[in-house]
Amino acid sequence: MTNFNLSILSEAAREKAILHSIFCRVSFGEKRSDRAVTARGLSVNGIVDELDNLPPDSLRDDLARFEKLHPEAQIDTYSFLLQKHGWRIGDPFKDEDKIQTASLCDTVRVQEALKNSGERGDYMLVKGDLSGIQNYIYGGIQPKNAGGQAKLSKRLRGRSALVALLTDFLANAMLHELGFPNWHLLFAGGGHFNLLLPFSEKLEGELVVLSEKVGTEMQHAFGDTLDLVVVAIRCDPSIRENAGPFFDKLNAKREAKKYHQHAELLKEHFYPKTELTVAERNLQKTKRDNLMESLGAMLPKRSLVVETISSDEIVPRENREFEVVHFQLHNSHHQLFLTDNELEWVKIEDLLLVNDQKIKSARVFTMNDTQIFPPEKEWGSQLKMPVSFGFRFMGKYVPKRADGTPQTFEELAAPDGAITDEEKKGGILGSLRLDVDDLGCIFSHGLGKKAELTQVVTLSREMHYFFTAHFDHLAEEKGIYVIYSGGDDAFVVGRWDKIIGFAAQLRTDFHKFVQKNEDLHFSAGIFMGDPKYPVERFFRDAGLLEKEAKGSKNQINIFSRNMAWPSFKSKIDFGTELFEALKKSDVKSKHKLTMAFMYRILQLVKSSFHERSGLDENGYKVKRGYVDLAKFGRNIANMRYLFARHGYTADEIDYITQGIEHKLTTDFLTTFNFGSNSKDSQTKARRVQDFLVAFNYALYCLRFHKKLNQSQHG
Repeated sequence: MTNFNLSILSEAAREKAILHSIFCRVSFGEKRSDRAVTARGLSVNGIVDELDNLPPDSLRDDLARFEKLHPEAQIDTYSFLLQKHGWRIGDPFKDEDKIQTASLCDTVRVQEALKNSGERGDYMLVKGDLSGIQNYIYGGIQPKNAGGQAKLSKRLRGRSALVALLTDFLANAMLHELGFPNWHLLFAGGGHFNLLLPFSEKLEGELVVLSEKVGTEMQHAFGDTLDLVVVAIRCDPSIRENAGPFFDKLNAKREAKKYHQHAELLKEHFYPKTELTVAERNLQKTKRDNLMESLGAMLPKRSLVVETISSDEIVPRENREFEVVHFQLHNSHHQLFLTDNELEWVKIEDLLLVNDQKIKSARVFTMNDTQIFPPEKEWGSQLKMPVSFGFRFMGKYVPKRADGTPQTFEELAAPDGAITDEEKKGGILGSLRLDVDDLGCIFSHGLGKKAELTQVVTLSREMHYFFTAHFDHLAEEKGIYVIYSGGDDAFVVGRWDKIIGFAAQLRTDFHKFVQKNEDLHFSAGIFMGDPKYPVERFFRDAGLLEKEAKGSKNQINIFSRNMAWPSFKSKIDFGTELFEALKKSDVKSKHKLTMAFMYRILQLVKSSFHERSGLDENGYKVKRGYVDLAKFGRNIANMRYLFARHGYTADEIDYITQGIEHKLTTDFLTTFNFGSNSKDSQTKARRVQDFLVAFNYALYCLRFHKKLNQSQHG
């Protein structure tokens, strides 16, 4: 029977204890602020916007169905009900005068885990970390395999989806084998998970044996490409009120193990691997690739995933279920299935009913949907084993063709309205990689010297929600192909202009989500190229630009230019205005902006800055990227001459101020601030280079527009 407080959620919902945002507590200075968040239920489309998008009676209906569950299934399910209905309210039983920043769902989960302590009241903090994720997702993709190949895109989708699903699957499997409910799972996402267990030397030994067994199963399933690294430390009861140092120690142990992983290969002396022939190895790889292609093709259509624990292997029925992974640990078989895309709840019921003599327990998860219980009319049978319900958030959106299959990268890059193969040619594919800045430091120091364990868990969960559920929701809205989105980083592709719009909106949403906290931000890199360019190189090149941006932090690198996010948005907006003016250049008018004119301005801006550090023609030291005052002066004169040639005179100021030319002549030219060599002047002058992004954006738009017109009109 359950031994936790079932009434706390109902009481908390009635009381609506005020919860303050955990993000307001993050600071690297002395000042910390507090801001209450709006009490609301959890829905994918309401994570950033403070609106309650759940039906009015959602909690009542969920609790009514919850009470019908097998008692052993209630523990797992209740954890998800707490997240769904308690992520934006505080604990009603805490002191009203105390500001709460840890949500009810995390407070209850951590309290339940802390009840079960070990020797001398100590605990064991465990970290499971998937090693080799990037190599697994992108490895083995040769340059000849162009990004647009349908099989390749499916394989990428399948591999990244498996990584996302595997994290939770492994955490749940290990907890079951060690004999603990999911209260002890503090966090899972982004390729790693954290467990909090009671410490004992016996359990410590069992964890080592289990880790080795999981490693063997990983080897069988994925070869040498993907592995689970498990580390653990002993913690005293002070982890409740001061969790930071323990997570620092745990992460340091994981980093140390990263450089000594080959030492574990000694066990192969005692447990030698079976040597495979080249033919057997190739056959094994082909089977894995086919599996990932199938997974990648079916995932966008699926919304339900099932984990089973059984006494014997469950064989999926043809056209009913799809097995993603199967591990045999000790005396139990752990399997993960996706269901067919039609009548999914009926298919799951059929799977469980057919195999109910084998299954010990099962978990059913909705993907990116918090409506976790099946419709009553489609779930009428009484199952003998405990079946719990929950949800999983992951980045999985893929733009689809009319027949429901994923688009190729060439189709992604094509202009809107392109129908024929000729119209689809010449598209530009954009790729975006991003990563939260200083995430480790945020968790170890951002919450202050003594961060409570519940606060650390809340911060982890909130970041996970944003970079999985909201990220995927926005990708669907913008038509972006999500290859990978984890706890704090992501890689996506899409048509170049859609990628730019997605990046701008994501940054706006994140800034809003973290309560405009300037200490919380991410950096990103955008790389653009032909859709036939190998996707592995899209990943690499976007990563290099992301690395450039992270060097300055809180920036984006686009068109090989680092810039702050506010400047990025303003210059893209300006570039859009320029494009609209350029589109009209074939209309007879006194003032025209032509591509040739824009290229001349672009070249003038580029040539106004030193290309390398050293001595100039007069023997003065100069720095790369700083304004070249001599060229700068000449270019100003040349630029004014260009404007004059295009009809701009002092007598026409009133006309100029009404159009796009006003921004060019006033905002652009005055920013140069010619005639001063002060630090402020140099800063302003370097900032002008951001206009290169606006010009490049306008030219890309014009090129894209003309390409579509040419293909449509022969």
